Amino acid sequence: AQESAVYSARNGKKEHHTNYKDVCSGSGRDLVAVDTTTQGAVSSWGGDLIQLLSKENIAYTGVGIAERNDGAIFVTQLFCSLEDGKPPEPTQRDITRKQIFSSVNEYRVQNSLVPFIFSPVTTEFAQNWALHLGTSNSITKDPNYKRGCSDKAYQTISKADSVRETITDIFVE
Repeated sequence: AQESAVYSARNGKKEHHTNYKDVCSGSGRDLVAVDTTTQGAVSSWGGDLIQLLSKENIAYTGVGIAERNDGAIFVTQLFCSLEDGKPPEPTQRDITRKQIFSSVNEYRVQNSLVPFIFSPVTTEFAQNWALHLGTSNSITKDPNYKRGCSDKAYQTISKADSVRETITDIFVE
């Protein structure tokens, strides 16, 4: 959905996400809008949005938003149904990410700190950098890790054989 919104913003017109069948198991559909406010864009979907929200087989949705410096906001919402009525099994990456996130938050709570809030945007940045590290055979910090953050941005890099070793690396660094 995010790629579709960015693509639309770059081209200056609403572009439908033609690859949704590659990311949806089962059937899918997208809604695309442009306005000067997010609310205006979403309200322009009207009956189409209500129809998709009322379908029981629609189980997943993703929202992409791209803002341009001229004030235009491009919004794409992707809807996916379930194939055979069953949700897809989580990937090993999903399981590992959840274990690390939970362990870090357990540590924070035990130390009277507020737990982190999951951010899909930050996760996407981190995942892209992890993929870069995997193909470059190097362990370096992302030079742009502060994008979208205030001065209080931190990054931990770990190369380990298990979730336990990764968590240990996070807490030692």
